[in-house]
Amino acid sequence: MFMTIRTGSWILAILYLIWGSIAFCLLPTFDTAYTELFGSSRQLPFLTRAVLFPRALGWLLTAIFIAALVISKASSIHARLLNRIFLFLLGGLIFFGVIALFLPMMVTITQLEQR
Repeated sequence: MFMTIRTGSWILAILYLIWGSIAFCLLPTFDTAYTELFGSSRQLPFLTRAVLFPRALGWLLTAIFIAALVISKASSIHARLLNRIFLFLLGGLIFFGVIALFLPMMVTITQLEQR
């Protein structure tokens, strides 16, 4: 029996590819900016280092892998549940990614206000 892939699975896979492309374009910019701003002497917060560690290509490959996983699992019996799980995962990646990238700036502004 052949099952078609749901439209929601295609949309979710495309969202992952968009997320990976944005990460591929933006992460080198943040990495360069933080290196120039803080130099190598100041250590970035853990969450920021965790986001920058895989580099841009790593996040793009991760997004491609997850998008392929979404499409390959779309014909299973539990496709809707899997799509919800993958959607929450994407939301978490975006949320923590944004927090991680702007955390050094927030910490710096807080330190400047205390002086």
